[in-house]
Amino acid sequence: MPAMPLNRPNIVVILADDLGYGDLSCYNPASKIPTPNLDQLAREGVRATDAHAPASVCSPTRYAMLTGRYAWRGILQNGVVAPWGKPILERDRLNLALLLRGHGYATACVGKWHLGWTWPTKDGAPPKGVNAGPSNVDLSKPIGDGPTARGFDYYFGVDLPNYPPYCFIEGDRTLGVPTRHTEKVGQINRPGPILDGWQLEDILPEVGRRAVRWLEKAGKASKDSKNSKPFFLYLPLTSPHFPIAPSPEWQGKTKAGAYGDFVAQTDGVVGDILAALKRNGLEENTLVIFTSDNGPELTGEVKIGVYDRITEFGHDSRGGLRGAKRDMWEGGHRVAFLARWPGKIRPGSVCKETICHVDLMATLAGVLGAELPANSAEDSVDLLPALTGKPGKRRTTPTVHQAASGKFALRKDDWVFINAPSGNDNGKGEPESLRPGPAHGQPGELFSLKDDPAERTNRYAEKPEVVQELKALLERVKAEGRTTPPYPKKRRDIGIGAKPLPGAEVILDGTRKLLDDKWTYWQGPRFRSSLPIKWQVVQDLVDGGTCIQTDDPAAAGGLYGAADIVTKRAYRDFRLHIEFWIAKPGGNSGVYLQNRYEIQICDGDRTTHGLGAVINEQPAPYHAYHGLGKWNAYDIVFRAARFVGGKLVEKARTTIYLNGQKAHSDVSISQVWGGADSGVDGGNDNGRGITDTPQGLKLQCEGHDVRYRNAWIKELNLDKMGTDF
Repeated sequence: MPAMPLNRPNIVVILADDLGYGDLSCYNPASKIPTPNLDQLAREGVRATDAHAPASVCSPTRYAMLTGRYAWRGILQNGVVAPWGKPILERDRLNLALLLRGHGYATACVGKWHLGWTWPTKDGAPPKGVNAGPSNVDLSKPIGDGPTARGFDYYFGVDLPNYPPYCFIEGDRTLGVPTRHTEKVGQINRPGPILDGWQLEDILPEVGRRAVRWLEKAGKASKDSKNSKPFFLYLPLTSPHFPIAPSPEWQGKTKAGAYGDFVAQTDGVVGDILAALKRNGLEENTLVIFTSDNGPELTGEVKIGVYDRITEFGHDSRGGLRGAKRDMWEGGHRVAFLARWPGKIRPGSVCKETICHVDLMATLAGVLGAELPANSAEDSVDLLPALTGKPGKRRTTPTVHQAASGKFALRKDDWVFINAPSGNDNGKGEPESLRPGPAHGQPGELFSLKDDPAERTNRYAEKPEVVQELKALLERVKAEGRTTPPYPKKRRDIGIGAKPLPGAEVILDGTRKLLDDKWTYWQGPRFRSSLPIKWQVVQDLVDGGTCIQTDDPAAAGGLYGAADIVTKRAYRDFRLHIEFWIAKPGGNSGVYLQNRYEIQICDGDRTTHGLGAVINEQPAPYHAYHGLGKWNAYDIVFRAARFVGGKLVEKARTTIYLNGQKAHSDVSISQVWGGADSGVDGGNDNGRGITDTPQGLKLQCEGHDVRYRNAWIKELNLDKMGTDF
């Protein structure tokens, strides 16, 4: 690693929530919202005009900003983390807080987290949904896997202002224990535990006060001649996201309604941060970055949303762009981006280069002169040359955008390709008066942003060669696991056609002999078939030869457990390779590790019950799926649960690749799902009563045409925890 710079800057990253590209007057002279502090920040630093959130909704943007890796490469394939949701920021993944703390920084996160926690419960069951009655979450106990478990020395804030629990969290505990259950009332639109006296209008001011308080304390430490320690403050604001709750002193301050007042108050909080830096003599050696997590919200939760504000107040939060939050059009993800670093960034400068929040990791590593590990920041580019007016790298690196529904767009040079019939992701979408014309009828959209920044003219049909290039590039970016060097060498031991490792046992090769020699039926409670195995040897329609078809009349109509097959041999820890092919939409089967834990095969399902999912526990890595009529491959390392004195002490763990892309990295598996008909131990304590008995590998027959070939397994002895490979 290069030598540490002698004068490391303090770093403040401020992330607004649902702020539109046209809300700030430094971006939109016609804005009806005064933003003097952010306008001043723009005058004192650089204003980027082509900056993008990596997704058009919250959680995936935050993940990508903190890790330098697109969120869809992990477990979050679409949408956001739900109330009481599990953490999506992996423990073993380098993030900004860990990077900077490793270089001697004090680190703090103040504000909205929304990357998931491990919530303790009173009954040991998973947290109940918000509409399932009073919560079973135990808020008297520490909350796991939050900011202080991911590299931040200090945390204060809320998970979300519109998610329970309705209280502040400091460190890993709530401030006070909210014991009262609230139903939907006013701007609280999700039931859950609430602290007595909780006021939505108090959230943003208190977040601002706590940030200033921490800054002043950290600032003094940074100037200590004996123990100088720079600081990193990540300030993800709760505004102007719903609930729209400006404090009384800010109400009526703008000509854009309550939303405009909330944006003005957001600007005021930024002003408080900038003033604290100046007051404490920290301004000259602090890099300040301000941006937003996505575009502005529609009318719904927000009573006067982005489109209605145009007619109601004459204020366009989009700044003339097309689309809004969730959309793939520019208004969903092009955002304000301001940076100030005295002596490094030229005041009043403008950066017109395409940049993305995912670049922050490589940028701050560049500030430190640090080399990032090869298995980190896979999509991150150092922005410092672009922000300081030197040639940057983003023009040679494609930028991927993701909509709320999970669909993709790819930006390269001045072209943006939307891999869907429309960039709309909001139901009815934009009002008729704002649409460029009648529906174009094309399977995708292509816009030239150089001469059409409002995306009025779809050139998909006109430029088939550009469409073909960008579509292929998007697939390559998804398949290769990164967009920045070093590009990984293609592994030959995983993916389609992987040959058995030395010492591995071939258990399926498309022949009847091996099927009968290695497999038998699992005679569970719903077993209906009879030996010999009725599964068929059929032609491989892709590569020739033969394969095994899950075609057993006993399972007709989706009767799983009626004709599932299992290896005659049991396995404890192992490495598995198996290839599968699905004939029709909705085709369903499953690979059961130890005849307990299902790795789902289900075309069309992107949820935790979907293809590639560790069923009901980890989401589907659907982006890596090759699709119907094409061969797909799982490569799996599995470590069985461990017991001492008959008691479970370590849960089962697995790492899974789908088609050569890592889908799940050393994740634990909690239980058997589907009841007694699904697998061994499925009927014990609702699937949580795992026993210490090795079992065979099971393949499910559920009345669908799913085919298997090239399956081999190698026994391992994983005495230590960890399955990554």
